[in-house]
Amino acid sequence: MINRAFLTLCVLGGLTLFACAEAAPDSKANETPAFAGVSDLSANPTDPCSLEALVAEAMTGGTKIFVGVTLDTSTPIAEILGNMDAFAGKTIRIEGIIVEVCSSQGCYVTLQDPEGNKLNLKVVDGELDFRELVETGQYAVGEGVFTTEGEHGAQVDIMPAGAMVTSTVCAF
Repeated sequence: MINRAFLTLCVLGGLTLFACAEAAPDSKANETPAFAGVSDLSANPTDPCSLEALVAEAMTGGTKIFVGVTLDTSTPIAEILGNMDAFAGKTIRIEGIIVEVCSSQGCYVTLQDPEGNKLNLKVVDGELDFRELVETGQYAVGEGVFTTEGEHGAQVDIMPAGAMVTSTVCAF
């Protein structure tokens, strides 16, 4: 159990909500999550916030957006960003933790991989409001057509396909 730990909600710029945890300086070897459903991403498959557990939850029991996801494997965000022209116009699958939800119309979510690379999942303005379906800290697997010059920069248009989102909220 975590000693002298507390959870604080931090508001950055008045738009994005992040969960922040501060633990005592003692050993972290036997720690458990600060509260149910929130922990750091790790390689431990029994941890509900391990990458394996998050992908499994999203794909088997997650919230389906549009038709969901049909591709079997994800392309790493870093690989896409490193060779955008090769992926332009192609249907791809990406995954990551939701770190931002469009505050204006709810038309995109930004996914971040464990290395910090980010890419947006985008819908046509007014077709879907992500603010009603997801929150930062949830894990998403999205499928759609990659474009290098979308309304918000490089993005994956999920209108022809969709996404799957966990109910578990985790922190990087």
